[in-house]
Amino acid sequence: GAPAPGVCGTPRTMAPEQVALDPIDERTDVYALGVLLYEMISARLPFAAGASMRDELLAIVTEPPRPLPAGVDPALAEIIDACLRKEPGERPASAGALADRLRAAQASHRDRQGLVVRDGERERRHGGAAVAA
Repeated sequence: GAPAPGVCGTPRTMAPEQVALDPIDERTDVYALGVLLYEMISARLPFAAGASMRDELLAIVTEPPRPLPAGVDPALAEIIDACLRKEPGERPASAGALADRLRAAQASHRDRQGLVVRDGERERRHGGAAVAA
């Protein structure tokens, strides 16, 4: 059938508020970015495919996302989880806020791995000195 009046979006990336025909804002787009990040990391969607589109949309509104694969950086997993929260107020407030969190997680990851970036070149710290990686 035809989509409901006023509904616009790719069903599998629609935020719960879109599915429920509630008001949308920037956090609706943050949810969609969370779905795309989840899919990029895991090669699957956060919600299992249902027998029908109705089942899939119902899962978006009522079910938690499937766990990310083991080995995903915990900071990145938390960001994706925050993007996929059912309540818009629990998500990053905007794409800019999400970008800030991703940059902070990247910097933290580099620090844990002992990586530094200088002039676009990756280097690894070794015994207090930086060596080309």
